[in-house]
Amino acid sequence: MNDLRDKPETGWNLLFGLSILAILVTGWFYMFGPSAKTAKEAKDREELSKLAQSSNYAQIDLGQKMESVNSKVWHSDADTLGNETLASLTTLAEKNGLILSGFRTEKPIQVASLQEAPLVVVLDGSFQKVMTFVKGLEGTDSKLAMNLLSVSVSDTGTDHVTATLGLIGFLFKEAK
Repeated sequence: MNDLRDKPETGWNLLFGLSILAILVTGWFYMFGPSAKTAKEAKDREELSKLAQSSNYAQIDLGQKMESVNSKVWHSDADTLGNETLASLTTLAEKNGLILSGFRTEKPIQVASLQEAPLVVVLDGSFQKVMTFVKGLEGTDSKLAMNLLSVSVSDTGTDHVTATLGLIGFLFKEAK
């Protein structure tokens, strides 16, 4: 048997050979071996793809909901809302055979990204015509929400009433 004490260079050569072999094996695994990073990256890419798809669905859903909101709000200021509402309520009252005897706008209230513009309307006419007017205001295409309906009898023995309506117009101004 070889004694390393007699030939120490053989021991060093053997140690050098083993270290070269270890370096080569490590290099081979580094270049060609399975990569744990790749599996994690694939999982991350898949998760990112799912997040992007969810974001696209959310944007589409937001667009559809904004269309619905846009059909129910006014894209103007409170003065324009008052003028347009007075004109449309006057036309609707005349169409239903009512007298629009009072109209008042109040200071808008800021709520989130909307402003609530309260309006008060006073109508005179028969009870049935007032209720027809109210149903016309509560239609799906109306931009006004009703929060008050007060009906009082004007003359005893007739169906003539005075109705006070509390309405709200929602103002929306997009951020610039």
